[in-house]
Amino acid sequence: MNSDLEIIRFFGEIIGAVLITYILTRISNKLFRKRYTFQRTAIISFVLVGMVTLGIGSVTMGFVKSFIIYTPCLALWLVIDLLVARKAKE
Repeated sequence: MNSDLEIIRFFGEIIGAVLITYILTRISNKLFRKRYTFQRTAIISFVLVGMVTLGIGSVTMGFVKSFIIYTPCLALWLVIDLLVARKAKE
């Protein structure tokens, strides 16, 4: 029973991380898109939001746990942004 609660809590943290990283990457994309290309904007957003989420996450939940939770979410948005940039280029 206890392990079921841990699994539910972990998936809740993943869903929260997806939403947080989505909001932060959209904001940073909007800010940097005026100056840089789509690909560069996606990479800048990935690095910037990664530093912010890992910095705050390491204080609240520890670096390793925040790295495990936030990095895949950030990689997801990076891949999506790069695919959108590639389609916009064509």
